Amino acid sequence: ERVALADTARFARIYRPNNSGATIETEPGANGYWLVNLHITARPTLSNQNTLISFGSGSSSQSDPSTIPTRIVLDRSIVRGRPDLTLRRCVSLQSRETAVISSLVLECHEKGADSQGIVGWNGPGPFLIANNLIEGAGQNVMFGGAHPAITGQHPADIVIRDNMIRKPEEWYVSKRWTVKNHLQFKHAQRVLILHNILENVWTDGQTGMSIAASSTNQGGGRTTWAETRDITIFENVFRNTDRGLVLNAVGSGAAGQAV
Repeated sequence: ERVALADTARFARIYRPNNSGATIETEPGANGYWLVNLHITARPTLSNQNTLISFGSGSSSQSDPSTIPTRIVLDRSIVRGRPDLTLRRCVSLQSRETAVISSLVLECHEKGADSQGIVGWNGPGPFLIANNLIEGAGQNVMFGGAHPAITGQHPADIVIRDNMIRKPEEWYVSKRWTVKNHLQFKHAQRVLILHNILENVWTDGQTGMSIAASSTNQGGGRTTWAETRDITIFENVFRNTDRGLVLNAVGSGAAGQAV
């Protein structure tokens, strides 16, 4: 079963004493970890933190495929910012063979920049994101949007199923955070989006799209091989969204491969 906020009383709580890095992060080549029943959050005295969980690195420090963390599962856990905390990323997936299941990913938000509940760009997958409640202001879930350090690599074999993907209504009222899309793919291959509820998105930082997909070489940079393709969207529920779905061959700026 998916966990609930009441379970925090029973879970081990983990937070970082400062905002210099992620609360949980992997070393190069980490392999074979199953994290269960954890409450991962930010120290109460912090006003901002970049990332709560980082499986792998999105930077040039992970430019060798042998350093990619592998076989990691986050299961029945609570990854949570605070209503007043600037938090750019709750979960960063720069890994392979990784799953986020039956968990809560909450209060991931920032003003004036993109923020994500779950994001990845420098890991090959496969990725399973299943039976979670996910909140993210910029994007609830996103793949691409930054340059992978491993040349020719694509985030691929991504399953997003049975999730509640939402932006809380109080974000609309307060206008405190920059809101864009539910799901966005700028560089992703072989994606299945199945049996999800996607709720509440409005025009703010963009036009309030529930799903946006394109092949995007972010900012006209070095990722000329960026390619988004083979996306299956099946039996989902879209509620209270300003826009539904946009599929563009290429994204803004210098594009990747148009498909």
